[in-house]
Amino acid sequence: MYLRLLLQAFFLFLCLLCSVNSSHAEQAETRLSDSHILNVSSLLPPTVCNRNSTRAVSVPSKASLEVVSRYGPCSYINKGKAKTLNYSEILLKDRSRAKYIQSRLFKLKHSGSDDYLLKQKDYLTVGTKPDISAGASIEFYITASLGTPGQRVYLLLDTGSDITFTQCTPYLDCFKQKTPLFDPSKSSSFSVVPCTSSACLSDFEPVCNKAHQCIYSQSYGSGRSSGVVATEKLTIINRRSGTFVKYPYIFGCGGNNSVDVALGGATGIIGLDGFPASFISQTSQKYFSYCFPSSYSSPGYITFGRTDDDKNYKFVEFTPIATSSTPSVFYDIIVTGMAIAGEQLPVASSEYSKSGGIIDSGSTVTSLPPSVYAALR
Repeated sequence: MYLRLLLQAFFLFLCLLCSVNSSHAEQAETRLSDSHILNVSSLLPPTVCNRNSTRAVSVPSKASLEVVSRYGPCSYINKGKAKTLNYSEILLKDRSRAKYIQSRLFKLKHSGSDDYLLKQKDYLTVGTKPDISAGASIEFYITASLGTPGQRVYLLLDTGSDITFTQCTPYLDCFKQKTPLFDPSKSSSFSVVPCTSSACLSDFEPVCNKAHQCIYSQSYGSGRSSGVVATEKLTIINRRSGTFVKYPYIFGCGGNNSVDVALGGATGIIGLDGFPASFISQTSQKYFSYCFPSSYSSPGYITFGRTDDDKNYKFVEFTPIATSSTPSVFYDIIVTGMAIAGEQLPVASSEYSKSGGIIDSGSTVTSLPPSVYAALR
């Protein structure tokens, strides 16, 4: 008897299910255009690198090369085995990055005043200090060669820095990296910059050691790097488009490094801002563009020099980089408003201009002023 009741109940369920399906068939059909089917595998961390998906293969420039995420399977230094960050870690690192950017902006604005050091100290102690343990938030790197013969270095891209530095031997303090440190004694083109040289640029905030060598010291959101300023042969190799060489290239040979870029195995940072010590200024590249991949499973690219490649991509939108008589350490953009589904947020344009806007390769999350964020939320 129980079996009969169970079968009857099951049959009734099937009938109800058929009835529901038929009555809602038309609605489901109309909703189909608003739906999107995802493969479950697409939500899992990628394990295979797909280099065919990058446009870098078609960029007609000798100074064009891959941009690789240090966490994905395309990474040479980690071979796809690096721990991918979770959202909490990303937010923590971005907060540290934001504090670093704010401190640099404050420093540039008040560096000429007599009470600058006192103001800087007060400014940096307001609210939560940057979490040094959070590490560097910069994610993408390029592969280059330093010296004669060349020694391979993996440099994180940073549009908010001017100095290029890599860890060198001998050293006082270094973070761990998975490749050998740059050894100046093995290069015939290495030369330390004396304090009297024009290569001892103001960007480095240089001081002299007892040997009258130019010394740099650079702060980041996650620590510091310091060492001697030197010149060297920098080579960028792209197996598809040729070789780009810059000699002499001024860089920091880091011997005392507490900045934690070791999470990704990189050896240092390449600065891409507009100040004299940056790669952009030293190589006289007035134009550069980069494309970060939307997935860890493929590389992006960075191109130095102007190309006509953008003409083939009419869907790309452009906005000017704001310029002024006083050079900015960051690439500033002018934000005038935000809209959701065509509806403008009820925020005055002055709220955007108060804080200004920048493009930053070291940030993952878009940050907004509190008033704008509240309206957006």
